[in-house]
Amino acid sequence: MKLTVRELRFSYKANEVLRGLNLQIAPDSMTCLVGPNGSGKSTLLRCLDRILRPTQGTVMVGDDDLRKLPLKELARRISYVPQNCSHNFPLTVFEVVMMGRKPHLNFKVRPMDRDVVNHALEILGLAGYKRRYFDELSGGEKQKVFLARALAQEAPIMLLDEPTSNLDIHFQLEVLELLRRLKKLKNLAVVIAIHDLNLAARYADSLLMLNQGRIIAQGPPYQVLTGENIERVYKVKAQVHHNGYGQVQIWPLHPTAQATGPTSSL
Repeated sequence: MKLTVRELRFSYKANEVLRGLNLQIAPDSMTCLVGPNGSGKSTLLRCLDRILRPTQGTVMVGDDDLRKLPLKELARRISYVPQNCSHNFPLTVFEVVMMGRKPHLNFKVRPMDRDVVNHALEILGLAGYKRRYFDELSGGEKQKVFLARALAQEAPIMLLDEPTSNLDIHFQLEVLELLRRLKKLKNLAVVIAIHDLNLAARYADSLLMLNQGRIIAQGPPYQVLTGENIERVYKVKAQVHHNGYGQVQIWPLHPTAQATGPTSSL
């Protein structure tokens, strides 16, 4: 399912965070949002899931205006994995992941819903955790449970805010490999806010580089991740290595100026 954004703006009181964004996310694609803290990555994801209501502009989910979709239908189309998974639910892992089936339930849990949840747990390597309580898990384990919940939701559009932030390098690669396989297998449109430029370059089909609420560059990683763009946005001198197959690797060298602006991740 296609996601289309037209002239999107959002403000926290007098502070304009998103400034007239236009973009399109196609099925079977992984788009990574990159940019420094305060650039608007998390705010954009929350607007796309209607957690926040834009000040101006339109978000189309397929052929439908996001604002006009009933909540249950919205949840059937878009899943969202937040950055902060510190919530302490007094529930088992199985029960937390079953929450992802809520948009598909009527009066009771069906055998097929249990099958979907068990399959999501198996994919994330959490089959042995399903009877454990969520509030007993580590931050990384909670992150994987939230991913399993999003998978169980079976929405064609998946939004993820820093999904690898609490994971070690093994699980960072495992999660991103999984997302790449799933977007192909299930024809998903995957949108990820991520700080690691090398991981973004490795796994994204397309990058959207944000700075101060504006799109600075968008396109394939080798076009977006240039030394000029990195210095302009991050105030960092970097070497960008091309392997000849459209893949790039970033080597940060040194800061070129003191970064300014908010320090919180928006």
